[in-house]
Amino acid sequence: MKRRTFMALLITALAVALLVDVYDSESGTTKPIQLSFASFSPPTSAAGRVSERWLNEIEKRAEGRVKFNRFWGGTLLGGKNMYEGIVGGIANSGVNVIGYIPGRFPLLEALDLPIGFPSAEVANRVIWDAYKKFKPKELADTKVLFLFACSPCSIWSKVPIRKLEDMKNLEIRATGFTARLVQALGGTPVAAPQPEVYEMLLKGIVKGTWSSLDVLKSYKQADVTKYLTINGLYVSSFYAVMNLNTFNSLPLDLQKLVDDYSDEYVGIAGRIWDGIHHEGLQYAKDRGLEIITLSSGELDRWKKGGRTLLDDYVNRMKAKELPGKEFLDELIRLKEKYSR
Repeated sequence: MKRRTFMALLITALAVALLVDVYDSESGTTKPIQLSFASFSPPTSAAGRVSERWLNEIEKRAEGRVKFNRFWGGTLLGGKNMYEGIVGGIANSGVNVIGYIPGRFPLLEALDLPIGFPSAEVANRVIWDAYKKFKPKELADTKVLFLFACSPCSIWSKVPIRKLEDMKNLEIRATGFTARLVQALGGTPVAAPQPEVYEMLLKGIVKGTWSSLDVLKSYKQADVTKYLTINGLYVSSFYAVMNLNTFNSLPLDLQKLVDDYSDEYVGIAGRIWDGIHHEGLQYAKDRGLEIITLSSGELDRWKKGGRTLLDDYVNRMKAKELPGKEFLDELIRLKEKYSR
């Protein structure tokens, strides 16, 4: 235990040391501050492309004073240890799915409830406004760079899903909150990280998966499925955060640059993901998937099945003495505002 504590402190000290400006006597210039950025996903994924745009723009606006060293695909930190790894200084910054660690971010679980956001851009604006209003303590041990969400999620499968009854006992890959939604609708959730889903679908270990449509192309899952059932009940939310010591050690003008651009970036990130969403849909069509669009009446049945999860969330937050109802009400209010 003492050795692990010492190593964590050493890593943090080294990370902070990297922030000291280094003067290069030969060139007469100051070398850039070197920061590590970790991601569970590859740079070609939607989350990777959203992150890369932010990183590139910060580097550009900092005019060479900051350089992010990217560690993609879980090469430095994976989904399960991302947040604590950034808190401990293993990485200076990084991005991850909020639902990858069930129970770690209780109030923010509302972001993944079946609220029915019409787009990633709307979801992003709602999530960011709600975060700034409530400032959940569960993220307080890092510097929150920005929060974002994927485009509305749907199911693609090896068998057709045309009505709610078709979900009964069907093995669906789902992680975090999505697993609860699959159960609420009668299906059988099977947890697995995204890179493993292609093989699981190919071998029939699962009959379908529920995610954002970009995955159809970026992970080639349209190649091993036949049907796409559009429903858009929920989005998956992400955090991009920085180690507090790292952020506080940055020059004040760079801190302001990060804050200002993060506010600006929320809408940009949503539009990027919505564009990738359409790429995934087109890829599914090109691969010959049958596109199933639920009727308004059928979709209402799905929504009704998911409403139990909203009530459950409010009750769980009440037991934890957290403002779950207020937070959820604010998300719904903001959804209506930005959907107009």
